[in-house]
Amino acid sequence: MSDLDRMRPAQVAARVENQLPFRFSVYNEHVTMWKRSRVRPAKGSGDPYAARYCTYNEAFNEYVYTQAWIKKILKEIGTVEKYRAFFGREPRMKTGAAVSKEAA
Repeated sequence: MSDLDRMRPAQVAARVENQLPFRFSVYNEHVTMWKRSRVRPAKGSGDPYAARYCTYNEAFNEYVYTQAWIKKILKEIGTVEKYRAFFGREPRMKTGAAVSKEAA
């Protein structure tokens, strides 16, 4: 029950992307964000339980993330300008039907 409100990385990426006018990938943006923001230890280093915005889940052998992490991501890169500043590149904009109702 300790991971009841926690999400796997793909769930985090999907929830973040649903709130943005551009793409947010689990394997690209999400990984870069947790590494640069140092919200969890790198794989294989030190104590896997010493993490921020997430907890280590032994059953999945991966970290599961909190809603607070989603809020932090949106605060850090929630606009095109913030995305550019954080990643140093243009975001991949959604087109037409790919834009969610929440982001529209």
